[in-house]
This record gives sequence, C-alpha cells and structure tokens, in this order.
Amino acid sequence: MNLQYLNLDLYDIPEDAKTQVTVFLIAAELKTRKLTNSLASIGCETCFCTPDLCDVILAFAGFDDRPNELYEYYFELLDEYCDKVTHENDTPIEEAYAIYNRLRQEKNKLLN
Repeated sequence: MNLQYLNLDLYDIPEDAKTQVTVFLIAAELKTRKLTNSLASIGCETCFCTPDLCDVILAFAGFDDRPNELYEYYFELLDEYCDKVTHENDTPIEEAYAIYNRLRQEKNKLLN
C-alpha cells in the first residue's frame, strides 16, 4: 500500500506509516459499522459478512494485552463516532483519528 495516496497529512496526522494505517483501518471500520447498523435497523443481520479488524487496530495502537474491557471501550468509541459517518463524509478520517487518539490516551492510562 502506497501511503502517499491516503492524503492523511491533510488532517495533521503524523506521517508515521503505522499511525496512518491504523487511522485508515479505523475509518474503514467506522464505515462498516455505519452500514451494519443501518441494515440492522431494517431487520437485516450482517455480522457474518463484516471484517473483524479490531485485533489489528488495537495491536497497531500499541496494545499488547487486549482484555475484554478494551474491546468494549473500542466498540463504544465506534458507536459514538459512527453517527458522524454520512455520504458527505464517506472517509471519516477526522473521526477515526479522534478514536485513535482516545485509544492512545487509554494506553497511556494503563501504563501509569
């Protein structure tokens, strides 16, 4: 993947490849969550066909240990920011970066 085409520098995201890939994956997961929630609201069950990126995302965000509480926190963040995904905001990079920063804050809390 050539990261120069992600244009994440427009959002003041560090040029570190690991950070940019993590933010890009979170953005993809936000879009998937939005679609899944929309389909569920009309009675369609879609959980079997959605990618499970949370382990990769949490590992890239610096979590070696991933207890259930961390997954719950991550899923709460996705739900919180999912409503901001619209057709005008089809690549929710700002929201994904906010989630990334909150995950890093959580990581720092766990270290202290």
